[in-house]
Amino acid sequence: MPHPIYRIFISSTFNDLAPERKAVEQAVADLNSAVARAGVSLYAIDLRRGSSPEPPLEVCLQEVRLSDVIVTLVGKCCGSETKTGVSYTEAEFDEATNQKLHRLAFYKDESAIFLPEHVDTDSQKMRKLAAFRQKIDSQLKRDTFLNSDELRANLVRDLMRWLIAQPQVAATLARRSPVSFFAGGKRYFDAVNQGDYELAADVVSSREFTLDMRRHGLGSVHQAILADLLGIGRRYGGTQITDSKLRAKLLLLFVEGGRGTLSGSVALKEALNLETTISDPHYSFEVAREQVRARIENNQYHLARPLLKRMLKCAYKTGDPHILAQAREPFGDFYRKQGNHKKALRAYWKEINDVCAMQEMCPFCLSDAFRHAGKELISLVECNLAFDRLGKSLAIARIIPDRSRQIHALQFLAQHLEHHGSIREAIAANVWLARLVAETDPSDEATNLNLLLGEISIRYGRDVIKTHLEEVEGCAEKVVDEALAPYHLDKFIKGLGLKPHSAGDHW
Repeated sequence: MPHPIYRIFISSTFNDLAPERKAVEQAVADLNSAVARAGVSLYAIDLRRGSSPEPPLEVCLQEVRLSDVIVTLVGKCCGSETKTGVSYTEAEFDEATNQKLHRLAFYKDESAIFLPEHVDTDSQKMRKLAAFRQKIDSQLKRDTFLNSDELRANLVRDLMRWLIAQPQVAATLARRSPVSFFAGGKRYFDAVNQGDYELAADVVSSREFTLDMRRHGLGSVHQAILADLLGIGRRYGGTQITDSKLRAKLLLLFVEGGRGTLSGSVALKEALNLETTISDPHYSFEVAREQVRARIENNQYHLARPLLKRMLKCAYKTGDPHILAQAREPFGDFYRKQGNHKKALRAYWKEINDVCAMQEMCPFCLSDAFRHAGKELISLVECNLAFDRLGKSLAIARIIPDRSRQIHALQFLAQHLEHHGSIREAIAANVWLARLVAETDPSDEATNLNLLLGEISIRYGRDVIKTHLEEVEGCAEKVVDEALAPYHLDKFIKGLGLKPHSAGDHW
C-alpha cells in the first residue's frame, strides 16, 4: 500500500492575508514533521507563487480538484472577482463543496488589527463578502483567529483531527510502530466526538500527552486544544468544560503553557475568579504562584510583593511540606530578577532544606532548587560551589529521569565550563544538550548544535570546535561526568536514596 499523500489548498485574498497564508504553510509543515515518521506526507498548495499559461481562475479550480482539504481564510476584503461577479475565494469554496473536499474555514476576528487598505469600503463588495460569510456559516462550523500564531495552532489541531480519521492513515499507523502522539490524539478526538469532555480533558491534561505534544514540536497545538476545550478567546461557541474543578485544573495548565501571553492572562483571571468556588488552599496556592510569576515576568515587583505574602499564607494553610518547599522558589525568582543574588540564594537554599526535610523527598523540586542555587552562585562568582550545585541538579534529573531538567542544568553547566576555559567539556555538554532537546522538543532552536557552539566558535575558531567535536563524539556524557568527578555526585545520589520516579519521562 502506498504512503498517504495529502494536498492542503490555501484559499484567501492575497495581499491582506499574506502573513496568515504563511501561517497555514507553517502549520502544514509542523504537522508534516510529526507524521512523516508514520509515512504520511502533507503538502500546502499556495498559488501566490508560480506561473501557468492557463487563465488564473481555471488554474485555481484545477488545483482545488486535485486537493484533499481546502483552508479558507476570510478577512475584510472581497478580493478579485470572476466574470460572474463571484470572488475567487468563494469560487474556490464552491468548487471544494462540489468536489466534497474536507473544508476548514477561519475568519479573522473583528477585534484583530486591520490596515485601512485591507478593509473594503465599497458597499457592493461588503454585501458580497457578508453573503459569502453567511454561506460558510450555513454549511459548516468555522473558527476565528486574532493573529497568525493562533491560526497556525488552531489549524494544526483541526488538520490533526481530520488526519487521524483517515482510513489510509490508520492503516499506515497499524503497519508501523504506533506514534504515542497519535494514540493520545485519537483518544482525545474520540472523546470529543462522543461528547465525553471530561475524558477529553483527562487525556489533554495528562503528563504523557503534554510531553508527547512537545516531543513532536506541537506545544502550541496543545495550547490550542486547551483553549478550544475552555473556550478561551472564542467569541462564538462557548465552552465544553463547565465543571468548576475540572475547568480550574485545565485553566492552570493553560496558564503554565501561556505565560506572558494575552490568552494566558485572561485564563489566570478566570482561575482567580474560581477560587471562591473551588475553596481549596492547594488551588489558591497555585493561582497565587502564577500571579506572582506573571508580575515578576513583567518586572512589576511592587505588585509581586503582596502576592508573595498571600502565596506563602496559602502554602502554610495547606499543611503540605511539599507545597511549602515550592513556595520558596518564587521568592528566589523575585530577588534574582532584581539582582539581589544573596537573598535569592538564601530562598533557594531554604527550598533545598524544605525538600530534604520531606518524608518522601520530591526529586523534581530538588533538582530545580539545586539548579537555581547554582545560577546564583555563578552570579556571586562562587565557581566551585556553582559546579557542585549544577552537577547535583543534573544528577538528580538523570535519576528521575527528566529530560527537561537535564536540559536546564546542562545549559548553565555548558556556559560555566566555557567561561572557565574547559572548551572540550563545554562542547561535550552542548552535544549532550542538543540531543536531549531534539528528543524533547524538536521545534526548539537548541537542537541546532551550530547555534549552541556559535560563541565558542567565534572566540576560539572553527578548527578548535572541529577537533574537540571529534574527540567527544559518542562519549559526550562521559566527558561531562569526568569534569564533575571532583564533586563526588555518585556518593551524593547514593546518600539521598533516590530512585527512578513513576512520573519521569515515559518514552
